[in-house]
Amino acid sequence: MAGVTVQLREKLVRLQSTQESIETLSHWIIFHKKSSEQIVSVWEDEFLIADEAKQLSLLYLANHVVQASRKKQLPFQQHFHPALVTSFTRMKLDGSVDTIKRCARLISIWADRDVYSASETEELRLALGEESLPPPSSRSSSSSSSSSSSSS
Repeated sequence: MAGVTVQLREKLVRLQSTQESIETLSHWIIFHKKSSEQIVSVWEDEFLIADEAKQLSLLYLANHVVQASRKKQLPFQQHFHPALVTSFTRMKLDGSVDTIKRCARLISIWADRDVYSASETEELRLALGEESLPPPSSRSSSSSSSSSSSSS
């Protein structure tokens, strides 16, 4: 197991922001699913020392792993959630407006695809400093009422 964490650290240092780099490392991580807790721990350690551009690449990597592992019923989804809360809290404090918007977009994707439960998604939103979203039914009714009042 120690070998996997050492290899992962090396691979995370070399991670680039390209789709190919993220997908390749995601597949490697999923292959080593038996070390999922250690992998997430190393990912979080690397996130905390990375610059903002690297942090965004690490978040895209986590996104790829979480979505792929959800389809295969692997434990990465549950192991990544606390690390993502910590990471988004850090982004809220240190991230640029553009990076925070990209993080919010990831959370929206996870909510839309039911990657995380509503309460887990809410926790991620709050960690990022985003306001809570109203339930979907009230969002659609408020937009339709505003459009009907503007036509009068």
